[in-house]
Amino acid sequence: MSILKQKYLFANTAVTYLPKQLHHLFRFGFFSLALERITSLRGNARTYVSNPHTAKTNAWRLLKNRHLLAVLPKLLAHFNLVTAQTLIALDFSDFHGWQVLTFARQTRRGRAIPVYFEIIKYPITEKSQNIFIVNAIEHFVALVGSRPKLVMDRGFACPYIIKHLAQHRHPFVARVKSIKMFRKLERNQRFKAKNTSLLDQWVVGYGEILRLVISDWQTDMKEPWFLITNDFDHSRETVINNYYYRFEIEEFFKDAKWLLGLEHVRYLKMQSLSIVLWFVVLGLWVLYLAHLTTTQGTKKQHATVSFTRAAYESLQREMRYAAWAALGLNVNDILYGLCS
Repeated sequence: MSILKQKYLFANTAVTYLPKQLHHLFRFGFFSLALERITSLRGNARTYVSNPHTAKTNAWRLLKNRHLLAVLPKLLAHFNLVTAQTLIALDFSDFHGWQVLTFARQTRRGRAIPVYFEIIKYPITEKSQNIFIVNAIEHFVALVGSRPKLVMDRGFACPYIIKHLAQHRHPFVARVKSIKMFRKLERNQRFKAKNTSLLDQWVVGYGEILRLVISDWQTDMKEPWFLITNDFDHSRETVINNYYYRFEIEEFFKDAKWLLGLEHVRYLKMQSLSIVLWFVVLGLWVLYLAHLTTTQGTKKQHATVSFTRAAYESLQREMRYAAWAALGLNVNDILYGLCS
């Protein structure tokens, strides 16, 4: 199915879950921002609305509407993108001074798909970032109705976060520093993670019983990965693979900033950035759902570009061809002229 049609159908489905008074504003935001390169909200609005004054007014109304911002995250529950079995990468990225904590679904296809985020701005008081992270996790849990496994880098391996996850039986895999101290389970003997010969063992750390898993040492690595988890059921290889695909979230941040233009857009207010980011996220949901539809039942392709970039470029081609067709131009003749 055409991605352009998928985008249209997604919008029609999404509005059915929103209050009727927000339908017009949602469509304006979705079609001017989702899967579009962001220049500025007013600039994007003028590509959707011909009257500059109307575009400016609609852009202002969109950024100011707190009701819309409150209901957009609830769309996640309706599109079934997260279940208890989903692996969620958790990471921060800087958007011109705003720190965006993003929850992204692992796809194992090169790009994670963002499903939820919250924003904080530095400077902050001591330990308040850890409180912010734990609160964001609980907001996410309430939204999806389950506790999917979180995959996190070393910055999240602090006592406050790890103890909270362990005590709430929230599954996680987190990387720790090689010099992190643990205690052997059977006796009161402390050791650094890098000094153990066991690649998989139960330990006491952060005041909780955890599992310490160490990856194989590859030639392109400075050191192996030292991973802690409360997953005592799956194999060592599974735990390592869970962390390996964490890097997909970093590729998503690159796409958001460079492919969609957010690297050059600055927002003074958290509300404004949140609105724009949510429509960027919704656009990526369209690409992911379209990817599932078009690849279902087909053999895996070793593409040279990520599926998000390939789908985005496919959408641009569709829009260009549709414009040529609307003008009565022969697409094949145009392509022949461009390539000759």
